[in-house]
Amino acid sequence: MCGGKEINMSKIITDFAYWAKDNGWDVSIKKDEKYILGDAVTNRYPIIPFQYEEFLKKITHCVSPNKKFWFLCEDDYRGKSDSAFSWNEFELIALESAENDLQWQNEIKSFWDRFFPICISVNSGYAFYAIDTLVDVGFVRYGFEPEFDVVSEKISSFERFLELIMKNQIKLL
Repeated sequence: MCGGKEINMSKIITDFAYWAKDNGWDVSIKKDEKYILGDAVTNRYPIIPFQYEEFLKKITHCVSPNKKFWFLCEDDYRGKSDSAFSWNEFELIALESAENDLQWQNEIKSFWDRFFPICISVNSGYAFYAIDTLVDVGFVRYGFEPEFDVVSEKISSFERFLELIMKNQIKLL
């Protein structure tokens, strides 16, 4: 229950998928609701907010019309997509910048232990949306280069995030 109203994530995700298709997105809906993220992801994020889990159960891939913004899906997290970007691309970039500074590397890893990346954008530089898994659990935040570990805007849930996209009230970075 949320504010006295039961959240029907299945309907919200289906509505989003149809909206996305109607607006030129490349979206594939799964035939079954199984998904496997792989050990690297599940060991790091033992609890993935149910709203995004529902998305992963239903959507195979979801890419904006200009192909510069996409949701990370099962194949991305398993390293089986044809994307040039890894699901944790921005963490890898930040770690490379940290070179041999162990304290900085630990801060980067700690940041990404908290924020589970769900979208990548290359519209105007590198940017991402991620779900907070430790402090404001379930809140969607965004960040961008060069300081990936500085996040802004708190969207109260993945459900709200999808609603804002459908209403064109959120910039797709």
